[in-house]
Amino acid sequence: MAGGKIIEVEINFDDGPRVYLKNLVPYDPIFNIIVPPEERATREELERIIATYFKGLTDHQPVQADYDPRCDRYHSGNRVTHNPRNGVEDSGGGDIGCYESNLGPKPWGPATEVRIGLIDPERGIVISYAILYYSESPRRMQINEVFKILDGRIRMVDNIGMMEDGITTSGFTQ
Repeated sequence: MAGGKIIEVEINFDDGPRVYLKNLVPYDPIFNIIVPPEERATREELERIIATYFKGLTDHQPVQADYDPRCDRYHSGNRVTHNPRNGVEDSGGGDIGCYESNLGPKPWGPATEVRIGLIDPERGIVISYAILYYSESPRRMQINEVFKILDGRIRMVDNIGMMEDGITTSGFTQ
């Protein structure tokens, strides 16, 4: 807290060898950009975009109109879109963006227990949490994602995911 305001929140922390700290600290300045009023999505629109994003993680039919073509997703500081060397997603020579990376058969899904912890229309930021299943495996990933949404389209996703065996609940259920 600073001046009576929350300035930082940590849910998951990943200090494993695959973390690329340079892209995590300091946080990308794009998240501090104030979205011009005429380009802001409402709270309801931001919530719908994120709900649809998580539905796309489940059924692999994302809504193309919700994604900026330049959208990049980072996982533990590693850019996994528009990056032919990412090792996380098949990037097809570096041309795969956030939308394309979720099309077709994938080893992940469904996303369950989706929670939206913060919606900030002024900055176009949404912070969310979910549990992501992986096929028939007992492994699950607790994912915390911060979204930057400009002009009603996801421009950046910053993800910290912690993979564990046998997770069945986040503990945040009703």
